[in-house]
Amino acid sequence: MSDISNPFFSQLARVLEDEATKQGYTVLFGSSDEDTEKMDRVVSNLINKGVDGLIIVPCENSEKSIAALVKNNISIVLFDRYFPEINVSYVALNNFNAANIATKYLLESGYKAPCMVAYDLNLIHMKERIRGYKKAMEDAGKKRLINIAYLKQDSPRKSADRLLPKMVDTGVDAFLFGTNMISLACLYAIKDMGQEVINKIGLAGFDGNPVFDFLSVPISYVQQPIDVLVQKALGILIDNIANGNTVQSVLAEGEFIKMTP
Repeated sequence: MSDISNPFFSQLARVLEDEATKQGYTVLFGSSDEDTEKMDRVVSNLINKGVDGLIIVPCENSEKSIAALVKNNISIVLFDRYFPEINVSYVALNNFNAANIATKYLLESGYKAPCMVAYDLNLIHMKERIRGYKKAMEDAGKKRLINIAYLKQDSPRKSADRLLPKMVDTGVDAFLFGTNMISLACLYAIKDMGQEVINKIGLAGFDGNPVFDFLSVPISYVQQPIDVLVQKALGILIDNIANGNTVQSVLAEGEFIKMTP
């Protein structure tokens, strides 16, 4: 996975370990830290240890590595992210629908110019969330107001401190945060803008976090069905281990949790 310290992936690890134990498997974990070379080393080490199969959260620019595993008939399932051009099993959230629903919620709540905050990454889950946001804005007749603030993944808080006040100054009245870690970085920046701004702004994101409770305005969010995602990924992997690689793909729907004051 990309970073086990990320709350989403920590929860994933917990559920995966529990589900695998029920099936008689032991799980070994490794973090790529969104670095392709490190991902390759972790994968190589796990294969050398004789693992039966791999569930991989691929990082940016790892297409060649994943394609090589497929070519060598390694049993793998991609999780959370995938590469449409590679014929390999994957399990992920329906990110387009999730972001589309969250954006529509902000618009239906009366906000006129929601901005999406995303990572500057060329990965399918982020691109699909951006696409869902854009489609909701276009359907609402707000194509001209589409606004995306891209944060650097290695310094999200610094990027948020620089970009978000500018967005508010140019008329943005709501934010859709592209990940839970983006939410945390942005909340620091929003808190520094003062209570007057906080009271006026609409907020939505992905995956709830106890930190959300410390802001005086509600933050609605898309809850990813981690139990379902893990069960599907593990089921596909076990099937591939037993019967050979048969490509299966799953896009699971999230649940939008509306928070009220």
